[in-house]
Amino acid sequence: MHSNTVMKASNQTWNIYLTTVDIGIGISLSIYAILGNIYYIPIGLLLVLFSIVYCCLATPCPECGQHWYWQAIEELKFGWLKRLIYQSEFQSCGYGGAEAA
Repeated sequence: MHSNTVMKASNQTWNIYLTTVDIGIGISLSIYAILGNIYYIPIGLLLVLFSIVYCCLATPCPECGQHWYWQAIEELKFGWLKRLIYQSEFQSCGYGGAEAA
């Protein structure tokens, strides 16, 4: 599927998937809170915020140290997550998955 990507070569794809699951859980908790117990709203929102901050800090480039997730979020373009997962070279320093393999 995405064997020649930078995220796969640097073994950081799991961070993206974990963050996506955590954000989904946080949003689900917040929606559940709206329907029932309102005390779950801050818990769900904090989980979403913590997950995003975690992934921003946990996905640095092995070569230049810039954080991939944070740079992708800053782009503010539709499909940023897909581009992040499937990129074959990091834009800032040119780090590619082939060098890491």
